[in-house]
Amino acid sequence: MDLDPYNCAPGGCRWILLAPDAESARGLVLVQALADEWGVAPRLSPRKTVQAEIGVSP
Repeated sequence: MDLDPYNCAPGGCRWILLAPDAESARGLVLVQALADEWGVAPRLSPRKTVQAEIGVSP
């Protein structure tokens, strides 16, 4: 499965420390945990696309 979500938040992707009860900013943590491969591709400013490939068994 290939995923290509994007967002318009300014700046690049970065890791931040989250409080255990944080209600946002968990996207990259989930992508890293689930994806076989992933990366970030720039788009027209300020957009960026996080591309992820997740292996799915039939």
